[in-house]
Amino acid sequence: AALYVNPYETDDITRAIKTITADADLREELVRRGRAQAELFSVERYRQRIAALYDRLR
Repeated sequence: AALYVNPYETDDITRAIKTITADADLREELVRRGRAQAELFSVERYRQRIAALYDRLR
């Protein structure tokens, strides 16, 4: 959930910042997707995956 830019191109970075600033719908969508992506790496999800691995190894 991101706008990708060339980190060495200041015009590219500026354009992305302006896009996010000007487009509330895009901004909200990126926030929503970012939170969903972050949830994949939550402590609880990690704990569940480790527990499932231990169960399979028994």
